[in-house]
Amino acid sequence: MKKLENLFQRKNLLFTLGIIVLIAAATLVAVFRINIVEEQNCYTTLFQTGDQLNQDIARLINYDKEQLESLAGIFAEYDNLNDEIVLSIISNYKPCGMVSGLEILLPDNTLIVRDGTMTSVEGSMDFAKEAKKGAYLTEVGTDILDSDKRVLYSVVPIVKDGEVTGILRGVINPDELQDVWNINLYGARADIYIVEKSNGNYVVDTSGNKLGNVKFIDNMRIIKRSSMAELSRHLMRGGKGYAVFDMPDSSENLYFCYMPCEVNNWELAISVPESAVYKNGREVRILLFLLVGFECLCFIVYLMWMFHDARVRNYEKQRRIELMSFTGRVQELLFEAHQNQNNIELALELIGEMTDSQYVFFKILGENGTEEVYQWIKDDPGQPMLRVPKERVHFFMHYFYFKDGSGSIFMPNIEELKVVAPTSYELLVDKGVTSLMAVPVNDVSGRLVGVLGTCNMGPDCKDTHILEAVKLSFSMLYHNIRSYNIIREMGTVDLLTGLLNRNCYQKNLLNYPNMQFESLACVYCDVNGLHELNNSQGHEAGDEMLREVALTIRNYFGDTHSYRIGGDEFVAFVLDADMENVAKQSEAIAKKLQASDYYVSIGISIGRPRNLDQMEELVKKAETEMYEAKRIFYENGGRERRRR
Repeated sequence: MKKLENLFQRKNLLFTLGIIVLIAAATLVAVFRINIVEEQNCYTTLFQTGDQLNQDIARLINYDKEQLESLAGIFAEYDNLNDEIVLSIISNYKPCGMVSGLEILLPDNTLIVRDGTMTSVEGSMDFAKEAKKGAYLTEVGTDILDSDKRVLYSVVPIVKDGEVTGILRGVINPDELQDVWNINLYGARADIYIVEKSNGNYVVDTSGNKLGNVKFIDNMRIIKRSSMAELSRHLMRGGKGYAVFDMPDSSENLYFCYMPCEVNNWELAISVPESAVYKNGREVRILLFLLVGFECLCFIVYLMWMFHDARVRNYEKQRRIELMSFTGRVQELLFEAHQNQNNIELALELIGEMTDSQYVFFKILGENGTEEVYQWIKDDPGQPMLRVPKERVHFFMHYFYFKDGSGSIFMPNIEELKVVAPTSYELLVDKGVTSLMAVPVNDVSGRLVGVLGTCNMGPDCKDTHILEAVKLSFSMLYHNIRSYNIIREMGTVDLLTGLLNRNCYQKNLLNYPNMQFESLACVYCDVNGLHELNNSQGHEAGDEMLREVALTIRNYFGDTHSYRIGGDEFVAFVLDADMENVAKQSEAIAKKLQASDYYVSIGISIGRPRNLDQMEELVKKAETEMYEAKRIFYENGGRERRRR
């Protein structure tokens, strides 16, 4: 029996040794074949890199187009694109993505340029022709403000009631695209070129040689090419291929591939030095030699671990599939959660189910110091309701601030918190918390903007990888909420005073009759002497006066129902207030402003409007009272006081 066992072991050993010898021989053959295979792989990798870059560029351009379409939708709400709010948005526009500025072409061929001024482009641009083109990306041309500067435009029509009322033009500086795109290929050793097929001119050239036109490459010595056609002509016709150039000033060749862009009439090209292309091949060759010895040592271990590894891989594969499905569902819910915040709680519920947690929270820290906590609490009849105070969530935020927005917290036993934060520990234990974990949520710049965490996880939760998998989606949610609020605020807030604007006033006027109140007071305020102050001391002094008036109105009547409806006119509504109190507050406003040598005329009316006509009558009555106060002011020497 022992002889049979020895014979069996010897045969297994010989078989194993034979397999090792065969593997070693195959590895040696692979070393000599690696150059041939790697050369073909380098072309494949080049084209794959180009295809991925092509998709990334198209995605970035489409993102900017969507942003412009959102702005065009906002502008379409204005009857007059010369409105001061539109001009203010254009002149105060901050660069976003590729777009560094905004312009609007009007139907009379007048162009609102980036600084908010208007200029005639009759003869050089035709609104009717531009309106027929729809949304598109122009070729590179000269800047209307600086003829020495290259620009291209992302054009989006402004459509209102099915009619094009203006053409929104996003200004793009092609010389800054490489910085905006932040492209890093082959360890930053690759150069990127984008060529206009219509003329061969470079839109982007990261080589720094400023070649100007693609025909320059016809003068370079080509060692190998995929097409026998003239390279520049093949490229300008939208061809796809590669070439290898002999570089006389360098000890290595230059690998070059080109293909059509997915957007605009462009051709994309990538050039990479030979050492970067073959870097992986050289490393693979060294690793293969080391692998020959290592394989001999690991082969027996491999047999022992083979079945165990198969089980582990099947388990991990199933977990990855579940995690991908879970991540996709969370991302889908959060995609439009900035408009439907119920989706946030649904996403938190999914996290709770995935981690078997009793409590899940997401805390957002706003730029102006405001904070908001979204939470989901498991309703389990067999356990007491877990309610973590929202102020205890501050602990996580402070922890990640200390960590510079990195790392994570995983405490399967809450006792670990006792040393780090004893106050939080006592309160959380008192509320029934036994375990917790959290991860930071950062914006695209790496700044900490929120915390995602859970309490009382299930026993199968071993780390924070589930939270890590979805924190990017919550970062996207923060970005969407912030962008949505900014765009909404731009259409409802007066930029000079911070009060609600006339557009918001006209919309809200319809809502007041439907509100629940016993009485509604309308305070109509007009600033006296604004024109004289502008003429004598300049518009900055006039703007300062308007800001002071708005601040005083806000201090007495709040900002929820306070509006600037004209250049020097303000309206505030006061719910459930009697005439005496409103009159006292209005008189206090006038006296406070008079101390700063500012004079206002105020009219007040009070009523109980139940429809739009009654609402307009209430405002009209207050306006009439204001004009009467204004007449008395000027009859009593108000003009002379204003001049002083």
